[in-house]
Amino acid sequence: MLYRTFAALIVVFWLTMSALLIRNEIGAGDARLRAVPVAHVLRILFTHEQSSGLNIYLDKARIGHVRLDPQVNKADGTRFLKFTGNIQLNVPLMNRQRLWWDGVVEMTRLLEVRRAQFGFSFREVNRDSAASRVQVSVDPPAHVGSYEVLYADRILEAHQYSLDEKGVGDLLRQLEIAPAIVSMVGGQLPTDPPEITALQSSLEMRGEKIDTFLVTIRQKDQTLADVHVSQLGRVLRVTTLLGVTLSPEELSEP
Repeated sequence: MLYRTFAALIVVFWLTMSALLIRNEIGAGDARLRAVPVAHVLRILFTHEQSSGLNIYLDKARIGHVRLDPQVNKADGTRFLKFTGNIQLNVPLMNRQRLWWDGVVEMTRLLEVRRAQFGFSFREVNRDSAASRVQVSVDPPAHVGSYEVLYADRILEAHQYSLDEKGVGDLLRQLEIAPAIVSMVGGQLPTDPPEITALQSSLEMRGEKIDTFLVTIRQKDQTLADVHVSQLGRVLRVTTLLGVTLSPEELSEP
């Protein structure tokens, strides 16, 4: 069923990104001089607490929008990275689908992830049918995750899993997902997490050169995404392996 595949893709993707194992490998030559810790870029996000509103483009056509909001609880130093967004999808043999999401990652003052929650909802465009939703929760300290599939606020399916290879295997069997789909979103999970690195860089916008941090996410030998972050912690540009580009909402094109 469609919702099973949809749920599996989201859960597998989240397990990949929530493995919480960041490997900083600094290359030789000039790159060695420009490398910075990924944690430094995260600290800048929370120091300035600037929101990032980005339009999502595919082949220069705007298909959606995403917003990132880093926030700090002044009382105890807890960090929250909140995000919302939406896109329209053209799925073969189906009516156009609207997909929207929301979530939050909670971190300690030392940037250790305490909790992550997010949800994806989807519904056919120009239809009055109820929305389907997948809600995912990850608890790294407890080493467990869970998800729910809902339709019209009614729970259709729920499952809890451990954040290890056995837990992922049990989850995929529960969702009746073929191994080929797992390979599409990153291979062995969560024992093979993505590599995340950061460099000092620059970006030209409207004829002006802006100093940035370039955060790169790689899986094995493939670059999944390049993210330019300003010196004040605002996301300025994202390019992805799938050809999807994100750029600030005040710009008319990517």
